[in-house]
Amino acid sequence: MQMDIPLRALEILLQGRRLNRSALSRAQRESQSSGRPLEQILLEAGEFDRETWLEAASQAAGVPGFNLQSQKVSASWAQTITREVAEQIPALPVARQEGQLVVVLQDPTDTFALERLSTLTKHPISPRVTYNPDLPGAIEKAFSVRIDRIGADTPHQATESQRARSGMRFATATRTPNIDRKLQLSMVKNMGVSRSVKIDGFVAASPIDEAEQAETPHEKMELLARNLMGITEPGDLRQRLDAILRSARLVCRSDGASVLRLSEDRTELYFAHAVGSRTEELMKIRLPLDERSVAGFSILRRQTLRVSDAAIDPRQSKKTDQQIGYQTRSLVAAPIFWEGEPLGVLEVVNKIQGSFDDDDVEFMQVLATQSAVAIRLSQLAEQAASFRQEAIAVFQDLLERSRVQSRARGELVARVGLALGQELGLSTAELERLNLAARVHELDRLGADAPQELLARIRALADVAAVVGQLRAPFAREGKPDPAVPRLSRILALAVAWIEGLERTGLSGRQQLLREILQDCGSRFDPALKIPFEIAVNAVTPPG
Repeated sequence: MQMDIPLRALEILLQGRRLNRSALSRAQRESQSSGRPLEQILLEAGEFDRETWLEAASQAAGVPGFNLQSQKVSASWAQTITREVAEQIPALPVARQEGQLVVVLQDPTDTFALERLSTLTKHPISPRVTYNPDLPGAIEKAFSVRIDRIGADTPHQATESQRARSGMRFATATRTPNIDRKLQLSMVKNMGVSRSVKIDGFVAASPIDEAEQAETPHEKMELLARNLMGITEPGDLRQRLDAILRSARLVCRSDGASVLRLSEDRTELYFAHAVGSRTEELMKIRLPLDERSVAGFSILRRQTLRVSDAAIDPRQSKKTDQQIGYQTRSLVAAPIFWEGEPLGVLEVVNKIQGSFDDDDVEFMQVLATQSAVAIRLSQLAEQAASFRQEAIAVFQDLLERSRVQSRARGELVARVGLALGQELGLSTAELERLNLAARVHELDRLGADAPQELLARIRALADVAAVVGQLRAPFAREGKPDPAVPRLSRILALAVAWIEGLERTGLSGRQQLLREILQDCGSRFDPALKIPFEIAVNAVTPPG
């Protein structure tokens, strides 16, 4: 995970005596109070420079380093992905070398991100590690540059000689191009990167976005497929709906898009998520489930509706426009169903240019189906999580009634384990597994030969069983790390050792206990967890 690399890099600097532990301890305290990354605090304090950091980070990540402060970033190659994708991963393409796209990533070991970038850019990816606090500013700078062509090093602001060589004449404030207008329009179209804008009878060129390059239904379907990649991957419903709505707005070229959901009692529709204008105001609106709104009419009649003139359509809620200070001119509403069950409505409003057409209706129906999948996946995930929690509660009762492990002890182990997991940047799913395993970590004391088998009999807890089953296994066997010990088991082992130790020594023996556990890192415990473990226990059980 992304937090592993900085922490491993710090451990490398400590081992190489290029960083002292007292400076690290001071930085840890400041990081806890300010929330800033350790490496940023240490670099700003002059404990090391960027090059020293990049050398250690490169060794930790197993990929070359890239200094965003001193090395050149090509804005043209940077924009082979959208800014939204760059900020979401986070990642920034910086150059193309030997047929590969060189990309700086916050976590260059994230295989899912690398595969996604390769699919989006249609290039093999050569990852680079960097000093992560530099990355947001580098993304901002790269996407603030206007360029003529994606995947080249040509700036948008060409010189007069460059313009002359290109064979394209641009209008300026003092002159107009003496070129045949039909020829100019043809040239702009063939460039594939600009749109024609008529100004005072002349045609100027300006950059166009990905949606404007996708003109045919087939091209737009391909665009949808790219934007909705990973919609069925793990993630929360808001992220999935956001991807769907941004795709709807992009492909239909609308001012806004939204998803309305049914209330629990199925008497109202409320805005679950929206992008575009007046989103904050929209989220406060609730509509009665009747045919007096386009959304209500659409879901009750199970029809996709296209409204070309909302001002004269009685189904358009004028009250909503008044409440949010917005004028709806046109819209498309597509009902969202899963196996006949109504879930909500997908809408796009106000076509940027022209009117919504049959293609827009078809795209909205496709996206409504995707919305149904996203909502249903979220419902199934909630049901599975609820079942897992209930099953773990049964085991907690068993442990408590057998006087093996109290719920309070499980809670303490979970707190330390989760604090350590958060320092490591674990995913939400991994943190949930860790939490559940911590609450039943003493199953081996029930006398079962293989306590994990008790959990494994419940299929939904098989992943938790794997964590508990290897909890007591040492990190290293015969001086080498044991690959059979899962990472979450290694994390949980430290949390259990800490709570068990405090039960023996009390808080008065806290510092000695911490030293003993850190000394065991490399044999009993994973040495890569030393720094994050120290940070976690200082946060959960501070000294003094």
